[in-house]
Amino acid sequence: LNGGFEFVDMYVELFGGIRKHRIAVVGKPLTESVPEILARLGEGKKVLVIANTVKRAQEIYQKLKDENGDTKERIRLLHSRLTMEDRMEKEKEVLEKFPNSLEGEPGILVSTQVVEASLDISFDYLYTDISPIDSLVQRMGRVLRHIREPFEYKGSANVIIHVAQNKGKITNTEVYNNSLVESTLKALAKSAGVDNFIPELGEMYTIEEPLTEEDKKELIETVFSSLKGSDYL
Repeated sequence: LNGGFEFVDMYVELFGGIRKHRIAVVGKPLTESVPEILARLGEGKKVLVIANTVKRAQEIYQKLKDENGDTKERIRLLHSRLTMEDRMEKEKEVLEKFPNSLEGEPGILVSTQVVEASLDISFDYLYTDISPIDSLVQRMGRVLRHIREPFEYKGSANVIIHVAQNKGKITNTEVYNNSLVESTLKALAKSAGVDNFIPELGEMYTIEEPLTEEDKKELIETVFSSLKGSDYL
């Protein structure tokens, strides 16, 4: 009680029975998952790909189109360097193609951080560059977004986080603080029950249980509480 009022966390109350996201962390560049992404499209799925830079998003988009000529029209690209007019047109297409519902057709959207909070869209899978935990939670919020009732995801990992590295140094953090990204990976690795938070090239670790909303809140709290005294704070 505070001043006669009781504060209740309604977010957890409303979404506590929803477990939509099973996470895998893989030790390879995002570009190397193009064959797997195209296989998901072939399965009739909607796939979101998020790169940390516009350049990488463009490279992945082109590679997807080059390797899958028969369904080029099913692959979309959206990033922040478009003119306002082009971006509005692209966003309209994306909202029609990937609505926040069970509707929509199989397809792939390649994008950047621009989709983290701006569009009400829903996908079956997310393939993403590593980013800080709060950013990752926003990104995975676009996976099965249409589900708002108690649910437990039963399939293989539908959030695949990519960690590119060279001699133990993460090389795809780009605009993000290294300490924040490393703390994020340490928290994910702990949840997966593994010691090596940076997966070796071609290796992978998985958080076996799909995350609840409470799990995500705890991950965020764990990451930011561990940063005291780091170069981030």
